[in-house]
Order: sequence, then structure tokens, then C-alpha cells
Amino acid sequence: MIKLFYSMNVKDEKIQTMVNEETYLSERVGRENHFQVPEGYFDRFAEQLMQQLPERTAKKVALRKWLYAAASVAVVTVMALTLIPERQDEQQAVADTMTDSSYMEEAVDYAMMDNVEIYACLADN
Repeated sequence: MIKLFYSMNVKDEKIQTMVNEETYLSERVGRENHFQVPEGYFDRFAEQLMQQLPERTAKKVALRKWLYAAASVAVVTVMALTLIPERQDEQQAVADTMTDSSYMEEAVDYAMMDNVEIYACLADN
């Protein structure tokens, strides 16, 4: 309870201090706006700003586009060169596994096919 009362007093003191400072400033300086923009300042503002900016030539823009394109091609090429050999190795391993007779035996055991069914499947193809 005491804490709440104390915090309310502190807030009231801060508010009173702000009001006093604002009153002092308004008496000393007044309420009028002392900052003014010269007449016609914004009439040609955009034109003056564009004149002060350096010109960008089309040559720089075109060169930048070519550099981006070359960098993209380089990235794709590096990725392709690093990924393709691994895939070929994987494909070769799968092909070696498929030609191995033990793989075929495991597949036949898994499918629970006997010799008659195997011959029937081969005859259909």
C-alpha cells in the first residue's frame, strides 16, 4: 500500500515538473513556430535533387547484369560437377546390386514365388 502511494506521488511529481518546464518554455520562447521553409522551396525540389545525383550509365547496368548471369552459370556448373559423379556412383552400385543373383533370390523369396510362377511371369513378357 505504501509502495503504491509512493509511486503515485512520484508520478504526480514528474507530471508537475513537466508542466512547470512547459510553462517556463512557453513564457520564455512563446508558442509560434520559429522554423520556416523558404518560399518556393519544394516547387523545384525534385529537379534540383536529380541534378545533384550522379548519372548511372547504361554500360554499368548492363555490365552488372552480365556479371550476375556469369556468377549464376558458375554456381550451377560447380553444383552439377559435384553432384553428378556421386549420382553415377550410386546408380552403378544399384545396377551392380540388381545384376547380382543374390538380389534376385532375395526378391523371389520376398515375393514368395515358386519356379512355376517365375516361368509364367517370364513367359508373359
